Amino acid sequence: MNDWSGAEGRNGDRIHQHPDDGPEPDRVVPDGDHLSQTLGEQVGAAGGVRLEHHHIRLADGRRVGVWVGGEGIPLVMVPGYIATPNFYIQTLARVAEMRPRDRTVFVRRGTMKGHAHDAGTIVSHLAISWRTLPMMITLRACNPRARILHVEHSYCAGFQDHRVPLRKRHRFHTLLRIVYALFDEVVAVSEGQARWMQAIGVVPGQKVRIAPPLVDLAPFLAIPDVRRGGVVRYGFVGRLDEQKGLDGILRAWCEAAPAEARFEIFGDGPMREALETLAKGDARVTFHGATAFPADTYLTFDIAVMPSRWEPFGLSCLEARAAGRPVLVAPVDGLPEQVAQGGGRVVAGGAEAWGALFATGLDPAEIARHTGAARALAVEQARQARTRWAGILEAPVPASASAGEAVVAGE
Repeated sequence: MNDWSGAEGRNGDRIHQHPDDGPEPDRVVPDGDHLSQTLGEQVGAAGGVRLEHHHIRLADGRRVGVWVGGEGIPLVMVPGYIATPNFYIQTLARVAEMRPRDRTVFVRRGTMKGHAHDAGTIVSHLAISWRTLPMMITLRACNPRARILHVEHSYCAGFQDHRVPLRKRHRFHTLLRIVYALFDEVVAVSEGQARWMQAIGVVPGQKVRIAPPLVDLAPFLAIPDVRRGGVVRYGFVGRLDEQKGLDGILRAWCEAAPAEARFEIFGDGPMREALETLAKGDARVTFHGATAFPADTYLTFDIAVMPSRWEPFGLSCLEARAAGRPVLVAPVDGLPEQVAQGGGRVVAGGAEAWGALFATGLDPAEIARHTGAARALAVEQARQARTRWAGILEAPVPASASAGEAVVAGE
């Protein structure tokens, strides 16, 4: 690959695009070379291939780092990419490991166009909107022989309940129905999301695949177990916005939690000031701000909370359990299925139910039981996710598609 315009690759490429906005951006990576180096090293270790570092210059003058492997695998990172490192980097590392002869390349958001790509399979991770609909229609029309898949990261029942007024739901469902019809398969990231898709009739059941996100759990598995006894420390890790629902439980925590309890809050976002006001200067609540190292946050607390209003999957729930922390979750979308076999509890009933739980706390035996199950279940669920993604990547492309095989992955 010599220039950015050639990023779509060679015959039979599998082209991936990542969503307009990730689940919880943890940091802005201004140096594309640095993250390209990190990605290259991790994929090199995962795939057991030697990678060489090169540079290309985009048409607008920006420079990007490129890793090229022994099988001709280029890995590209564009400067200024906003990422949750463990999710995007390790997803691509595992894609490269599962498909060692494929190409894996980041494509910056907005650069993917609806023209013809010499690819056997095209995978979209983009957020669906009326604005992007013309591009998606053109993409389908220009690639009639390709297998085109869409991974739905954005929409779910909780999103619909909180962000789509009743008078606009028919229009919303119409958009989804039109766009999903363009794809050969639609990948839901959780069972709950898949059920919602089929319940509202926007995609036939035979077109739906279920595959949770891939993530590197190693940093979280290295976190020591929960302390026994002492002060009860609750924690939240995520973006401080409407979706995450912290505003719905913080006042209840302040009013009901024992005097010796603590609440450690990691993250930033548009609701931080409002949340600090809700806490009313309670010395037991600490706002730590955003962090570049999410795993380390679990050193500061023993029980994680996820009171989200919507959560197609809930990556933080998986990470918390991998860190050996029981998770208290809201009964929405992909969260309940993550703790159905242990490792946490579903809290149904709104702020009143959360307040009652904070007042009494979890029984020590229950904490011990969930802590013991959390890590093992997280590892097993991550293994299952990997197996499902391997099945999707290994699925045959149409006989009329190009014969070569490559993965081109991008934002």
